[in-house]
Amino acid sequence: MKKVKLELQKMTIPEKIQKTKTVITKMTGNTNFATPLPTLASVTAAINKLELSYEAALDGGKTKKAIVRLDEASLDTLMSQLGAYIQDITLGDELKILSSGLEVARKPSPPQDLTTPINLRLNKISVEGEVNLKWTPIKNAKSYMIQSTATPQVETSWDTFAVSTKASHKANNLESQSIIWFRIAALGAKGMSAFSDPFKASIL
Repeated sequence: MKKVKLELQKMTIPEKIQKTKTVITKMTGNTNFATPLPTLASVTAAINKLELSYEAALDGGKTKKAIVRLDEASLDTLMSQLGAYIQDITLGDELKILSSGLEVARKPSPPQDLTTPINLRLNKISVEGEVNLKWTPIKNAKSYMIQSTATPQVETSWDTFAVSTKASHKANNLESQSIIWFRIAALGAKGMSAFSDPFKASIL
């Protein structure tokens, strides 16, 4: 069953007025909506009232702006009620909803699988015990898990030492004159990607 989409909070007042006028026009004489509740006449009156108060408040007066907010809230209430009526009377039929001048809410796209991070590399750095890791950003990744080890062939030796929200990470306080291997996994709505190929870094 389809759902009516209003999203009034995303509209400016002029957009809201125009959208509501479109709905009134589409619903007038529409056999899908024989007895609108609230009535189209009451919604039209609210549009006219808001339109007048909005134009009167363009000079910036505080009292006039307060009136606009009240008139806007009244129209929002009526449109929310009208949206509920349309939802109820159409039983979620998409074509009937669209015939009212309103849109149909679309289901959000399902989370996408994350690809494996690639191009793990080091930015040139000359600070002892420090490395600056970078890799290619992954679409839909919220963060990245960074692991390290001195023995990459032993799976249980990998330790997570950082999580970064960017496709880079500066690691410091590492053992000087050592060899450390790094790998990266992307984290997102559907979990974690596979780890990148291990990357060998020589620590100053």
